[in-house]
Amino acid sequence: MLEPSLSGRSFVSSPVELPVSSPTGSSGAGTFDAMAHPRQAAIRLVVAGGPDEVNYRRAGWSPPPGTVFTGVVSDAELRALYASAAVFVFPSLTEGFGLPPVEAMHCGAPVVAARAGAMPEVCRDAALLVDAGNPRAYRQAIEAVLGDSGLAGRLRCRGLERAGRLSWNAAGERLFELVRQLA
Repeated sequence: MLEPSLSGRSFVSSPVELPVSSPTGSSGAGTFDAMAHPRQAAIRLVVAGGPDEVNYRRAGWSPPPGTVFTGVVSDAELRALYASAAVFVFPSLTEGFGLPPVEAMHCGAPVVAARAGAMPEVCRDAALLVDAGNPRAYRQAIEAVLGDSGLAGRLRCRGLERAGRLSWNAAGERLFELVRQLA
């Protein structure tokens, strides 16, 4: 459970979190329908950042009952959300780099992402990559993570390692080593 001191907000333990900036086709918001499946009834869907529920409904998405729309969150709240997520789902279809999955990995959340854009290169084997735009594939991947603590643990470990390799410190060290070798 998140610390109640986070701006007076309270969420739930082990949410499934989808931080999407907009409810457009490029964000893969249509894949949210995968969360309406009965097997996820005990999991709270938390949509962090981005537009409010009204904008998602206008875009044609009917969120499952109990969905929490956080609106804009602070960096500390976002880290707490990532850290409390049972699974972080990133359905973006056209992501240039994919900072949210890296942030989620850095906070220890298992990641499910679209096999699209830069996600295969960014996430590698530290996430379950699914066919973009396929709600059934998302549902199966989410259920696999939620139902298999061993898989979730492996994704957490790989994610922490992968996020460490993608940090600014790691990039600086690699650049320094390259310059040193060339000097």
